[in-house]
Amino acid sequence: MKKVLCAGEINVDLVLQGYTEFPVPGKEVLVRDFAMVMGSATAIMAMGLARLGTSVAFVGRVGEDAFGHFCLEQLSSRGLDLSRVIRDGGVQTGLTVAITHPLDRALVTYLGAISALTGKDVPTTSMAGCHHLHSSSFFFQEGLRPDFPDLFARAQAAGLTTSLDTGYDSHEQWDGGLRA
Repeated sequence: MKKVLCAGEINVDLVLQGYTEFPVPGKEVLVRDFAMVMGSATAIMAMGLARLGTSVAFVGRVGEDAFGHFCLEQLSSRGLDLSRVIRDGGVQTGLTVAITHPLDRALVTYLGAISALTGKDVPTTSMAGCHHLHSSSFFFQEGLRPDFPDLFARAQAAGLTTSLDTGYDSHEQWDGGLRA
């Protein structure tokens, strides 16, 4: 069986649902429901692969906080290999608040540990036994972004195929410097 290494962000999503009007500064709006769920494109991809029967290892960074523990429990319960995940007491786990509506959603994100992951956190030794490297949220991963060309080159030199989901660019510049 092929093994995939997912390298990237780990965060919680707080999903608020059922509002009558969208909040504006200076006003409070009530919602009918909320859920705390696993967030982050890389982690969601990893869980989806595991659900399909793929062996998945994860490299990422979480804080030593309640959200970090929640994320690790969620990932572990789906059978992911978390031995490469860094638990960092110096940062807080990332968080996205999603305000949903049947027609769309609004997202507010605190990067926290998401932006603290770097290329050094993904050594070539972490790729041993893996066949593919996947990462997501290119524009959110401020610490890893400059290291992506080297990371993908090291993965390809080690015989892995690679994939990248760039995700959303909150600055809407859509140029992170990654070139083929």
